[in-house]
Amino acid sequence: MVTVRRGRRLRVSSEPGMWFTGDGELLGKGPAEVRVVPGALRVRVGLRGDRAFRE
Repeated sequence: MVTVRRGRRLRVSSEPGMWFTGDGELLGKGPAEVRVVPGALRVRVGLRGDRAFRE
């Protein structure tokens, strides 16, 4: 299940032993806390097959 939330800080918890990823990379086992640094992440969005991506 995926849940979308907005915020500056996120705490991730899971069943014992469950791995979590960030940007497709294995980061470790939960629990974890993630903080957003303004301007530190660039995100590209667009529809699948759409050549006009927006940043």
